Amino acid sequence: MPKPKPTEEELNEREPRRQEWIKFRKNNLLTQVKLAELLQISRRTVQFVEAGQHTPLRSTLRKFKTLQAKYEAG
Repeated sequence: MPKPKPTEEELNEREPRRQEWIKFRKNNLLTQVKLAELLQISRRTVQFVEAGQHTPLRSTLRKFKTLQAKYEAG
């Protein structure tokens, strides 16, 4: 069964999310592979998110926010 097309809201969220993920990863000197490991997702998923071609699952977004908080806390 083909994946449903993204909603307009999902498409509008992709660019800011893409920028957020790239900025976080680069500011913390993480490779796409390392970020994928920390989030327990594939490197390919990180690539797609950073390219603005994929909307991550809610569980992945929660993991990302938790990871951000952890890195901000030091």
